[in-house]
Amino acid sequence: MKFNKNLSIIHGYLCSDGYVCTNLPHQKHKYYSIGLRNTNYTLLKDFQDNFYGVFKIRPKLIEEQRCRIYSKKIYYKLMENGPYHSNNWQYPLLSKENSRYWLRATFDCEGWIISDKRKTRSICLESINRKQLPNIQKALRKLGINSKIYCRKNRN
Repeated sequence: MKFNKNLSIIHGYLCSDGYVCTNLPHQKHKYYSIGLRNTNYTLLKDFQDNFYGVFKIRPKLIEEQRCRIYSKKIYYKLMENGPYHSNNWQYPLLSKENSRYWLRATFDCEGWIISDKRKTRSICLESINRKQLPNIQKALRKLGINSKIYCRKNRN
């Protein structure tokens, strides 16, 4: 699938707080599930709207919980740019414009702000996927945003 604004946003959401999964091969009943786990209605609605923009179908919105859909066809389409598990997703090759959308969706889910009066002001992102943090850092640099990567003590 070719990345556009909508797919970049969907991919960013799925890499941060989402899932694209199926059951184990030895199980008889097959399911193909795609969703965003988040309690923020605005983010769930944004995911739903952008999903519609790509696939012309709206995932079911379960307020304050998630937005999800079951579809074998969409599962395989998304897996062309997958996987999406928290520790093994890949930052996609994106244009500068689409990179903005991907970063926005990812920071919306995994980011927070530190604002200590007269000390520091930072926008932070936390991810277990350390291998992809340098790619996020490069994407930020292309947008003129300097960043640093830190390992938090006592955390894996």
